[in-house]
Amino acid sequence: MLNRVDPTSADWHGRFPRLFEETYVDYAGAKIAYSSGVAPDDLVARLHVIAVTEQLEVVVCQSAEGWRFLPGGTREPGESLRELARRELLEEAGAVLEGPVIQFSAHRVASEREHPYRPHLPHPLAYWAYAVGPVRVACPPVNPPTARPWPRC
Repeated sequence: MLNRVDPTSADWHGRFPRLFEETYVDYAGAKIAYSSGVAPDDLVARLHVIAVTEQLEVVVCQSAEGWRFLPGGTREPGESLRELARRELLEEAGAVLEGPVIQFSAHRVASEREHPYRPHLPHPLAYWAYAVGPVRVACPPVNPPTARPWPRC
């Protein structure tokens, strides 16, 4: 089922024009714009995963403040996108990646800050990517202790 993800087959821009509008994100000090398709691997600074179980449930995490979010986060030095997905899924959701990670879209991020968020990340142009992948929820999240799968495993 996950191999049928093809955002280029639909007219996303025509159907969701506000999604593609440039927006300023204050906490990042950056202008972002959504785009369908795959971002250049070397420019991906963050990745969030729509993690789908065998029962076709989507794994969603909950922060200590009660916010729900897709598991994911910032890339570590030398980390592949698959390694990033595996690490973040385990840390934030206690989920084990069971197959391929299929990137389908990203926000193009143009930073207005003098330095990158972390020294190894691309700057001033980067991407926050989104992917889908099959998972198995195997254990409680390992890090941070305040995050937990929703519903709890």
